[in-house]
Amino acid sequence: MEVGPLNKIGLVIQARMGSSRLPDKVLLPLPFINGKPILFRITDELQHLGSNYRIVVATTTNKSDDIIEETCKSKKILCYRGSENNVLSRYTEIAKKYDFEHMVRLTADNPFICSLQIKKVVLHHLNMDSDYTSSKSLPIGMNVEIVRSASLIKSESLIKNAFDKEHVTTCIRRENIFKKSIITYDDKFEKYRLTVDTSNDFLLANFIASISDNSDKRGLDLLHLLNKKYSWILNSNENIPQKNSQTIPVEEIKGAIKFLKDYCYNHSAKILNNAIQDFKEG
Repeated sequence: MEVGPLNKIGLVIQARMGSSRLPDKVLLPLPFINGKPILFRITDELQHLGSNYRIVVATTTNKSDDIIEETCKSKKILCYRGSENNVLSRYTEIAKKYDFEHMVRLTADNPFICSLQIKKVVLHHLNMDSDYTSSKSLPIGMNVEIVRSASLIKSESLIKNAFDKEHVTTCIRRENIFKKSIITYDDKFEKYRLTVDTSNDFLLANFIASISDNSDKRGLDLLHLLNKKYSWILNSNENIPQKNSQTIPVEEIKGAIKFLKDYCYNHSAKILNNAIQDFKEG
């Protein structure tokens, strides 16, 4: 099935200037200093998907995010402003406003997302007639997820906590009433981290962006090139704990415990292990 006019696909990029680890990261230039802001590096890549897709930047109503709206307007990119903490509501409101049948969920800290992989996941999603589809085993920052808008709207009635609101697709992934499908890639790339969440991530992203721009490689082609010639540099940020929207809080805590034990912070790991028990009992 090809994407046609009846398959209204929204490419929705959640973005905000506030970030506890790397403030204002979404508009940092990549490569630094004369490159494109990360957000618009992403939107330029999405333009390759063509006119059957519409790009919307989903930001907050916070004053600090005025600059995102202003910059989007200057580049003639749609921008929607909604709740900071209830990100799910931002997506459902966008679905209704623009009459999207399906939405690809993207974040503005993943500069190496690839239109070729997005199209592959979208077509699989449509062919399988799924409510939710994602890719698996690509590096952190390159996996893709797409959701049927009507199903996402329905999932709002199944919210259990603030985590569900913040991470958008938690309910739809958790509840068995929704049809889910997945595309799995070679897991040799899964350990790599190609998102920008910290200053170390940003330094690595500069290196990769330069290679991508000079070699005209992206997506899997870029990954194979990096793995072949620069695998040593890809390992430079592998020990940064990921704030993972794909898992529940207990799984995030388990990941932090492993990190602490690897670096011999056993007492801190024990405290977090007790926190898991409190979470389960609470």
